[in-house]
Amino acid sequence: MSRQILSCGLLVATLALVACGGSDGGATDPGATPDIPGTDNGTDAANDPGLPEDPGSAQDTPPDPDAPADPGTPDTPPVEDVPPDVAADAGWEVVTPPIPFGPENRGYTVLRGIVHLHSRYSHDGCWDGPDADKPDVAYYDACQDELREAPCKSGVSFMMLTDHPGNARDQTFEDLVQHMADRGDQMIFDDQDRPFANRITCPPGSLVEHAYFFAGTEGSKQMPVGLAGLNPPQNLPFPELIFNQNVADSVPLEAAQAHIAAVHEQDGFAFVCHPEQSDLSVERIIALPLDGIEIFNFHPALMQALTGNIDDLYMLDRFMGTPDASANPDLSILPFLKPIANDTLKFDASVPHIRLTAFGATDIHRNVQIPAAICSEDWCFADPDEYPHLARLLFVGGPAILSDGYQMDGYARSFRWMANHVLVDDAAIAAETPAVLPDAMRKATGTGRSFTSFDLVGMPLGFDFFAVADDEPVEMGREIRGAQDVTLYFRAPTLVEPAWGFGGTADDPASARIVTKLIRATAEGSEVVLQAEGQGRTFAWPVTEPGVFRVEVWVTPRHLVPVLPRVESLADRDYPYIYSNAVFVRP
Repeated sequence: MSRQILSCGLLVATLALVACGGSDGGATDPGATPDIPGTDNGTDAANDPGLPEDPGSAQDTPPDPDAPADPGTPDTPPVEDVPPDVAADAGWEVVTPPIPFGPENRGYTVLRGIVHLHSRYSHDGCWDGPDADKPDVAYYDACQDELREAPCKSGVSFMMLTDHPGNARDQTFEDLVQHMADRGDQMIFDDQDRPFANRITCPPGSLVEHAYFFAGTEGSKQMPVGLAGLNPPQNLPFPELIFNQNVADSVPLEAAQAHIAAVHEQDGFAFVCHPEQSDLSVERIIALPLDGIEIFNFHPALMQALTGNIDDLYMLDRFMGTPDASANPDLSILPFLKPIANDTLKFDASVPHIRLTAFGATDIHRNVQIPAAICSEDWCFADPDEYPHLARLLFVGGPAILSDGYQMDGYARSFRWMANHVLVDDAAIAAETPAVLPDAMRKATGTGRSFTSFDLVGMPLGFDFFAVADDEPVEMGREIRGAQDVTLYFRAPTLVEPAWGFGGTADDPASARIVTKLIRATAEGSEVVLQAEGQGRTFAWPVTEPGVFRVEVWVTPRHLVPVLPRVESLADRDYPYIYSNAVFVRP
């Protein structure tokens, strides 16, 4: 059958405008004011002048072909470790660190969190269709309810909200953290009696008992997270400088640094959005310096897919229709799941000079609306019977409703796609003082004691990455200076089915192909210094010279073939699976 779409350029251009929503217009929540322009514009930075001439992309730099099979580990070859309840593959030894593998053995519990997220208090949150069709308040109330239910359904312990300044500045702090006293929410205050988080209670049977909302904002490049409010409350929920000051290259450095100082004054972290865009150079990241940048964001991932292979868009049809004949709708992001090259390039180019946190950005607005009648009444395809559900959507418009009856970019679904797994002190988990746990979540996120994982293909059982420096453990996000003996230890994940399931009878996740890479960044560039295949394997890497080290894990999810009918080829692609934060080994 023909796969030629009619008016292809018009279709892609239209979808590019609605995917994930921009911040330059669109429908607003009742009472909203216009937002600061320049955010979420999807600009690619393939030729970003801020990148070094040869940034040494870890993705494009294979191991030295002249190096030994296991470069840098002559005394300890890569071998397998055994996560709990997982059988070892025969033939692999077990690396035994002086401190056992597993964050639980170093006093940490791993929790899932979402960073970069929009609610009804962004001008394009919940709705981004024509202003003439803007829904009433009841629609926004329902969207807010969906947001509050999502962490309970998808096993998320906290959310770093980042609503756009033009709306967020008009709300109370309680609004920004979704506080509803009549539903039993508990506002959390710090030792200065400033509000900084809202704890909600999930219904019985949920995947988490409680979830925490934190406040932040996403303006023109700046995206501070985890902010405390003002005490006493004022007209704005945060100081004016937090809302109105960009940090991009075009802004005087002193003004951008004043914004960062204001963020730190509210105990927040100075993160930025969309480093792949050309208006934020490596030189600016270093000069500020920033606390953290995105290493992945679904918005540019969709943008690069929509302007790339149109066949990926066609695949959406297979996730629509009746449940028994459709692919698992939670896997609908797979056609678009590709790395954002400039994010890793800029991270690797910056970290030889500053300590920097990497985080995965969901950037979900839950707002995608396909305009009606993109094509004529003759449908969008030469043969609409080949893609009937997609063809119908492009004709009648509206949200992309998948086979489970929910839209593709719903909150609960996106929380299953990816999360930041943070290592929180066990003492904070056990603390009786209400502020201790959410503050620990905030600090672990901000300082990089975390890794990003695309959990839709399976949970990363057993993944671990830490250092031992002069007999002391050093976690991700920390710097090591002047140590005599440093060894990196890391364990590849073993995939297990997530609590929400694969939506059918998937194959054994052991059939998935896992490739683990150790990446070293220096001022001269970055390179993959070790690459090995296998689930559950453990590695030791003696550090012989300074550098900044992080781990990437890639997956070929062959176990998902049974739950991807008619798009089985998606299970044979390579996808990014884990981006760790870095361990910084300084002279």
